[in-house]
Amino acid sequence: MELEKLAQKIVASPRGILAADWSVGTATKKFAKFGINSTEESRRDYRQMLFETEGLEKYISAVILHEETIRQKTKEGRPLIEIIKNKGIEAGIRLDIGQEEIPGFGGEQMTFGLDRIRERLSEFKSLGASFAKWRAAFIIGRGKPTRQAIEANSILLSLYALFCIEAEILPIVEPDVVMDGNHSLSDCQKATEEVLKTLFFKLLDYGVDRKKIILKPNMILPGIESKKALPNEVALATISVFKKTVPVDVPGIAFLSGGQSLDEASKNLNEIEKRAFDVPWQITFSFARALQEPVLEVWQGREENKKKAQEKLIESAKIASLARRGKLE
Repeated sequence: MELEKLAQKIVASPRGILAADWSVGTATKKFAKFGINSTEESRRDYRQMLFETEGLEKYISAVILHEETIRQKTKEGRPLIEIIKNKGIEAGIRLDIGQEEIPGFGGEQMTFGLDRIRERLSEFKSLGASFAKWRAAFIIGRGKPTRQAIEANSILLSLYALFCIEAEILPIVEPDVVMDGNHSLSDCQKATEEVLKTLFFKLLDYGVDRKKIILKPNMILPGIESKKALPNEVALATISVFKKTVPVDVPGIAFLSGGQSLDEASKNLNEIEKRAFDVPWQITFSFARALQEPVLEVWQGREENKKKAQEKLIESAKIASLARRGKLE
């Protein structure tokens, strides 16, 4: 499928993206929260349970996989990615390999993963991936994010996108201004605007075709240690920033949930959608924590809880789908 059509398919209403791309380390922390022992087998069983959920394709258009998952098979020897694709859901890969602190920049990070990128893209495409994702994280603090950190990560995101398009894999571009800290809503608004302005300048500078990407950004939110903003406040600030920074030819914006619960992320997304009646892009979701933590809480690593956990996933995905249409009551 042509990348422009693939992008339009993934962001089309009423579905969204399930970000099931937790690294081994992150999955282990998430499992520990619910008393689940993290092993290669338990992680496989969990992901298999997610992907086998009946009716998942009603609400989910694409699933982002970790490198471990795209190679995993069921006990019977069936590739997990095959389960996803047989439902008509697109399967993709998290292409970055994580962040490292930039020396002398007070905790600011740079994302890595360009080494052997052509070889890795070729392998993942052969395994069935049709798209990829690359996350760049930005922190808010005194003087942060710095111009240098924003520019470095924007260049890396642009190069990643170029390599993906060359390999005929759709790039999801994820600039994430994280919720960590006690910053205000206006602090996040200012930082996100600067990040997006720089990112789209670099994408243009490097010749990336914006019709062949999906943007996966943060909503405009105060820091997790600050007082929470009301959904209408989040929506107004978010729409204001994106109208100023995102070109009209970007097919869609798939908001990440970040540190939000399903309830918080969905209420905010619902309000954004209700107020975004005149924007040129599709607005959707690409949730990880918001969709998966409710499922983990039910599953608890036990086979007897599988059906109830799958019902919880469908319930959560339906809520996110209603929110992306502005129809959440």
